[in-house]
Amino acid sequence: MSEVYTEFAKEGIEIPHPKRDIKVFFPGGASADANEQTAIKDALQKKNPPKENPSGQAL
Repeated sequence: MSEVYTEFAKEGIEIPHPKRDIKVFFPGGASADANEQTAIKDALQKKNPPKENPSGQAL
């Protein structure tokens, strides 16, 4: 198996990892208002910008 990964690395082939979503639940069923949700989303995107593959398309 390690030879397979070595050959993949030589050829520039990457194995994608599954996308993980984080869900936040608020006690009593209350939810954050739209502005707060947008601020959180923007902060996360700045911290983890989308990666690009060799074809230039976002992953």
